Amino acid sequence: MRGRWPARGVLAALLAWAPGAATAESAPPPLLGGLITQTRVLYPLQVGEWKASGETRYPDQGLGVSVRYVSADSWLDLYVYPAGPAAAYRLDELAAHERGQMLQAGHSLGSPAHAEALQALELPGEDGRGRVPARAVAVAYPRQRLGSMMLLFARNLYLVKARASAPARVPPEQLLERVREFMGEVSAQLRIRSTGACWLPQRVELVDVLPDPEAPPVLASYRGDTAAAPSAVALVDAAQVLHQEAARAGELAAALAAAVYPGCVAPEAIEPQVPPHLREIRIEYLAPADRRAAPKAPSLGRPRLRSRGTG
Repeated sequence: MRGRWPARGVLAALLAWAPGAATAESAPPPLLGGLITQTRVLYPLQVGEWKASGETRYPDQGLGVSVRYVSADSWLDLYVYPAGPAAAYRLDELAAHERGQMLQAGHSLGSPAHAEALQALELPGEDGRGRVPARAVAVAYPRQRLGSMMLLFARNLYLVKARASAPARVPPEQLLERVREFMGEVSAQLRIRSTGACWLPQRVELVDVLPDPEAPPVLASYRGDTAAAPSAVALVDAAQVLHQEAARAGELAAALAAAVYPGCVAPEAIEPQVPPHLREIRIEYLAPADRRAAPKAPSLGRPRLRSRGTG
């Protein structure tokens, strides 16, 4: 398998792609153009000293969802929101934008704010496998006698962000360590699975000749042998497979989907089992006219258990 993100134009297409051209009279396309239509997020109800106390679903689906965690003297919000397959490659840019937003929040209140430089760090991957790059920044609001910390990483077509605040008497390095420990546990336990047009086995095209694997439209290619020519490639909206590989076209398309759209699964595999220590958030991305605003910050209650496996 060979993945590639060769050109700015390809990244732009991934972020804005919609299957089929929309006319002036048609409704705007669903979020990410249908690349994601459903997502299931499993998050921990308690992480060390932090206990989940409520959820918020934002009317603008592009803002995703958030979970408020509280401890004895601080609060922390965990945000999970869609960002597309290019998010992991734009982490510095996205973190710099968040830093600017935090500064702007202070200025809008007529209060000076001071932000430290972005810090690069790593967190455990899902189930503790591998390492995940992350970015963090501390911002002080002296007039409010408040310190704030942001930590951000990318996971499975989404961005995961923690924002914590504490009294100014809590040193920034102490708050950072608390947030780092929190996000390390979250990163290991968090589950994000999506489906939609990102599931390439439903969008397979059998062809006689594949496009040049180095051409900009190709995002990844599959080779059975490193010296062999590709037998399948992933485009933004489809997997193309050679006719002679038709018997295993679905297998090759699934491998390409895993490389290009991590966390994307078949529609029938979207429903997870929910262990007692985790809670599920179900997200469906609909056209704007069909959206229904969900109530904010509901009581968490008891997490829902499901008998169906992930397939």
